[in-house]
Amino acid sequence: MTKEPTYVENLRRITRADPISETFEAQEREMYASGSDRARAVLFGSLVETNLQRLIASKMRNDLNSADRKQLFEYEGAIGSFGSKILVAYALKFIGPLTRFDLQLIKLLRNEFAHSRMTFDFETPEVQKVCELFRIIKLPDSENPASFLIRERQNGMDWSLDEPHPRTRFISACHSIAFRLKVGTVGVGPGDVVYTNDDPLP
Repeated sequence: MTKEPTYVENLRRITRADPISETFEAQEREMYASGSDRARAVLFGSLVETNLQRLIASKMRNDLNSADRKQLFEYEGAIGSFGSKILVAYALKFIGPLTRFDLQLIKLLRNEFAHSRMTFDFETPEVQKVCELFRIIKLPDSENPASFLIRERQNGMDWSLDEPHPRTRFISACHSIAFRLKVGTVGVGPGDVVYTNDDPLP
């Protein structure tokens, strides 16, 4: 493989690093309090894709080296795209049909918000129709982003009080699936939800 220029490596080291405690507040402000639905869609979509990649990586050989992982997960790699990660996770039975369906909706919305030259938001009728289709948030043991709802309420964003609101539905679906993917990767930790069917990724 051709070695990338140092400036590319340095940029990717920053942009692909995991958040640390010192950056949590800025990250949450960008994700939750940003006035831009485009930013919300991209950031939450990225959060979900990252957790899906971690789930897949956790099932791989322990002796797989970093060059092999890079060839798999880089954008032009075998499973570099969000769509290919969803398909592989479903094909290998890491996720079920309900999770796959919602992941495809998240991918669709993330990509359309990221690449469209038009201005639109979660209240655009066509976007609302997509958000109405989320299934995982209808489950009785779905994780509710309570801190998000409280924070937005305090910021005067009344839409967060409206759980059927498309923006709230999108964030709730992303939050729930990201949490479920984490449980599927590392198992149930202290205080985590234990799902009624013992399957966090139906």
